[in-house]
Amino acid sequence: MKTSKCNLWIAGGIALVAIILALPGRLHGQTAASKSSGGNGTSATRWSVQVDQVDPGNLDLASSFQIAIYENLVVELNKTKQFQQVFRDGDVQASEVPNLLLLLAAKRGVR
Repeated sequence: MKTSKCNLWIAGGIALVAIILALPGRLHGQTAASKSSGGNGTSATRWSVQVDQVDPGNLDLASSFQIAIYENLVVELNKTKQFQQVFRDGDVQASEVPNLLLLLAAKRGVR
């Protein structure tokens, strides 16, 4: 049991790092496009992100473990300082924010 939990944490950590590394590159491309298409290009677009609950898929994960993964993801995204705001799933303020990215995460398996 300990090995599978350890593997799940490792897989979750790898997925988190991959997401964090992938997002700034995409955001950079989008802000560069917005700079070239409008105005003087002096201000970069600041994006916000809303993190949806982690979908466990067909895995039988304890709800406390799912919540821990979700909360860790929110904390790590805040630490990157890449986003203007990080919203949790269901936050009503998120619908009023321009330039909102929606992050959906699903766990598909453990090796």
